Amino acid sequence: MRCSVLFILFIVCAGMFVGLSGCDSEDDSGDPAEPGWSIAYTADTQNPPPNSVYLDFITTSGDDLFLSVNVREVENVFGVAFALHFDPAVFEYINSTEGDFFKSSGAESAYIAAGGDGVVTIGISILGAETSPVSGSGTLCSLVFRAVDSGRSRFDYRENHLFDGSGDPIPDVQWFGGLGIVAD
Repeated sequence: MRCSVLFILFIVCAGMFVGLSGCDSEDDSGDPAEPGWSIAYTADTQNPPPNSVYLDFITTSGDDLFLSVNVREVENVFGVAFALHFDPAVFEYINSTEGDFFKSSGAESAYIAAGGDGVVTIGISILGAETSPVSGSGTLCSLVFRAVDSGRSRFDYRENHLFDGSGDPIPDVQWFGGLGIVAD
C-alpha cells in the first residue's frame, strides 16, 4: 500500500514538473535588487490553526528572503506536494532544503524541488514499507527567494495536498501564504 502512496505522490510531482516546463523564462529576471532596498514579509496568519500548512518568515540577508513551509498539528501524513506561486517581476526562486518534519519519523524521505518562472514545486514523501505516518508540527522545507525589482508579491499555494498512507489527500487542510514586499 505504501508503495502505491509513493507512486501516486511521484506521479503528482511529475505532473507538476511537466507543467513547469512551460514556465521557463527566456530572459534572466534582470539584475538582483539594487543595494539598499528593503525586503519585508507578512504571513497570512500569525497563529495558524490545527491541520494547516503555512508560510513563515525566517530572515532576510542582502537581496534574499528566507521563508519556511510549516505544518501545524497534522495527522498521519506520508507525503506532500504543492506549487508555490509568486510574482517573477519581484522575486526569483533560488533554492530550497528539506525541513525536519518527515525526518522526525526516523525513516528516509524523498525530496524534490523545481523552480520555474513565478513558481516553485515541492514534493516530499517518507520511504519504506515499514514506516509509520508522521503526525504533529514541524518544517516541511525552507525556501530562498531573491528580490529582482521593487514591488509586492503574493506567495500562494496551488495544486497542494498532504497525502495519507493510501495516497489520498488529507481533507480539510488549510493552506496559508503571505505577502512579500521589496521597497526603496
